[in-house]
Amino acid sequence: MNTVKKLILPSVLLLLFLIPSLYQDELSLEIQAEFFLQILNVARYVIGSCLWLTAGWLVIRILNLVVWPILIEKRLG
Repeated sequence: MNTVKKLILPSVLLLLFLIPSLYQDELSLEIQAEFFLQILNVARYVIGSCLWLTAGWLVIRILNLVVWPILIEKRLG
């Protein structure tokens, strides 16, 4: 149960940043103002960076909580 609790936050944040990244192109087609298009371009980089950081955090948590205890700690004793 403790493992699931530690994986919830990175998973939720990953979904939180993934959803806007999927709809950015549709949103940029609907908005025609130059100022808002520039804001969307900056937001694309910010969301993309946060998406990569959150995905890395989730992978590290999975390795730390699942792979390390099962594969390595049992072999080391």
